[in-house]
Amino acid sequence: MGERTRSYLVLAAIFVMACGGERAREPARGPAGTAPRPSPPALEAVTAAPRSPLAEAFAQLPTAIVAAEPTPIGWLDDQLVTARAPVFAAACWRSLAATIDGYYAIDLRGAPERAVFHPHLIHGSIGLDALRRCRVSSPRHRGATHPRVLVASDAGFFPVVFADLGHGWLLMIDGELAPILAVAEALAAAAPSTANRLADVVGGAATPGWRALAGDGTSAWLGVPALGARAEFTPSPDLGPPAGPVTVTVFFASAADAQRALATATAPGGSIDRETLRDAVALASTLGEVRVDGATVVYRGPVTAALFDSVGLFRVP
Repeated sequence: MGERTRSYLVLAAIFVMACGGERAREPARGPAGTAPRPSPPALEAVTAAPRSPLAEAFAQLPTAIVAAEPTPIGWLDDQLVTARAPVFAAACWRSLAATIDGYYAIDLRGAPERAVFHPHLIHGSIGLDALRRCRVSSPRHRGATHPRVLVASDAGFFPVVFADLGHGWLLMIDGELAPILAVAEALAAAAPSTANRLADVVGGAATPGWRALAGDGTSAWLGVPALGARAEFTPSPDLGPPAGPVTVTVFFASAADAQRALATATAPGGSIDRETLRDAVALASTLGEVRVDGATVVYRGPVTAALFDSVGLFRVP
């Protein structure tokens, strides 16, 4: 999806308390640098949700990857073979692209500014050696120090770097070379994960479009921690708001937490940010339905331009 459509979906999550500021509000780490995890009973509300066939693959991702949504695989051609300075020879790349079964826009905890940093994941059976053979012949001035990282291009409008994360996952980042290379090498060197919580909130197999957020995006606004959130929708073909209704589900550890979060979001008083959030929830309630459903808060309804404008304060770059 395009950045504009992604912004609509992040904002839809915001007004039901799945605010997209994961980077700024990530809980403190322990000595090993790992995020605290809730006890197994606290995850019941999430794991009861429909799971994608790729859920187990998502579980293997580094835990620094905290959000994902599917993106059309064909968009890779725009970046890699049809750009003014192509990264790969077209025929060679397209033979590799035929083996891809998933392409995802992602967010990373603590990532650099999005204007100079555009991370994606590719799932399939492409190795770095195959990518290396497809590269367009051109001078390269910077290489990677980690063997599972490939600087595919260090020229053009934005350089492109790949990292083999194992389990069929390739990280692809384009942007300014220094930050994208540093992050690619850090993720390639990260300890293997078998429990990235993103696996618990990825979209169900029948959903035409989805965006998933792992972790707590609500404590700073509402004083109630969330476990994650998922938006489900029909993608728009023109990069506008999603076509038809959007369902946004925010997962909490208990029904009491979900009720307290929604009550806090709609209560009078509080900061300017809280007032803006309250107005957005009120507008959402006139467009669709905002309700507590077990240990979740759910919105189902459209994402209109008016709703988008009402929460402009919270817009994620």
